[in-house]
Amino acid sequence: MVKKVSIIGGGRIGKLIIKRLIKAYPDIQILASTKTRESATRLKNLFPVKSTTDNGEVLSFSDTLFLCIRPDNLKEFLSQINREVLKSKVVISLLVIFKPDELSKILKTDKVCVFHPTTYLHYSEREFLKSFIIFSESFSKEEKEKIKNFLSKAFGYIEEEKDLNSLKEKIFLYGNFPAYLVDFIEKLILFLSERLKISQEESKKLLMDVLKLSMEEMEGIKNSIATPSGITQRGLKTIQKVIEELLYSLETNTFFKIDKGREKYGKVQR
Repeated sequence: MVKKVSIIGGGRIGKLIIKRLIKAYPDIQILASTKTRESATRLKNLFPVKSTTDNGEVLSFSDTLFLCIRPDNLKEFLSQINREVLKSKVVISLLVIFKPDELSKILKTDKVCVFHPTTYLHYSEREFLKSFIIFSESFSKEEKEKIKNFLSKAFGYIEEEKDLNSLKEKIFLYGNFPAYLVDFIEKLILFLSERLKISQEESKKLLMDVLKLSMEEMEGIKNSIATPSGITQRGLKTIQKVIEELLYSLETNTFFKIDKGREKYGKVQR
């Protein structure tokens, strides 16, 4: 089991990682870096962790490194460290703009995975948590399982994705976006009910009929596009998946039951 972790970046994402790790592993030792002494002090006051402004010190602390910096700070980070030290580390990057193997070349280390933790999303009494990860090619099956097991205790079910496009699509579908969408749908049902003077159940059915019609129209558009792997196709497929999830959610009143909408509404009857 991982007993010590290093965290580069003590901002919003870094704090989220720290909070989850401490909750899951009360005895874990964490050293995190921040840009200023003031923010390092604030971090120590918030959590039972050590903090510093020295990224080199953080790298030496543990063999497991969470990279929680913004993309525009990566160049500055690289200028402050000896990249040779990274060769023995497992880097868990929250930078979802880089493929693991691309980041592996930049950092000059083999063991890099790109990780996206979702937040708890509250839908009335419902709660949802799922996180996603992509590994660089150098990880063995056993190493992958070890990392996923470690992360799952703090971040819920960990789903391994095959590439960055797939990861970004899942972030769209299962990240914070559903919370806003669910809120919008619930308000829309209430609005239709009041405006049309119908029950909320009738309003929900009306909305489902509209979504089904949209699905059929999108299928026709997709079939007429000549480039199956193009951006328009990918966008339409992503929207279609959202609608599939919504249809199932409206029908069962269990918002965003993972993949159930796809199973039932993936092929809409015409």
